[in-house]
Amino acid sequence: MKKADIFLIVFFIVSSIALSFYVTSNIIDYNNKYLIIKVDNEILVKRDLPVEEKEIIPIKTKYGYNLIEIDNDVVRIIEADCHNQICVKDGSISKVGEVLVCLPHKLIVEIKGKSDSEVDITN
Repeated sequence: MKKADIFLIVFFIVSSIALSFYVTSNIIDYNNKYLIIKVDNEILVKRDLPVEEKEIIPIKTKYGYNLIEIDNDVVRIIEADCHNQICVKDGSISKVGEVLVCLPHKLIVEIKGKSDSEVDITN
């Protein structure tokens, strides 16, 4: 390999990383966020954040029971009937991209950012 080849490879790698940071930071509005609660990859609840009043959402499925609390823009699982309670011990989430998971119940609680673009990059 010649020096020019190495320069081109490094140039393209750095350019693609910089472009991905630029696109991500300009398309997703991190102040305009929403919550998605899924069980077995099916959306059960979708809420805009922050909420005006504290909200408690019971999720009861064939896999088990979870109790989710939304307080302003902070979300946490406060109760679960799974044996290990890892989802309860994980604490709370409040930022775009953060996720709570209860594997025995196939539950995913995720905060996403809204996009003004027609391209859905938040999934």
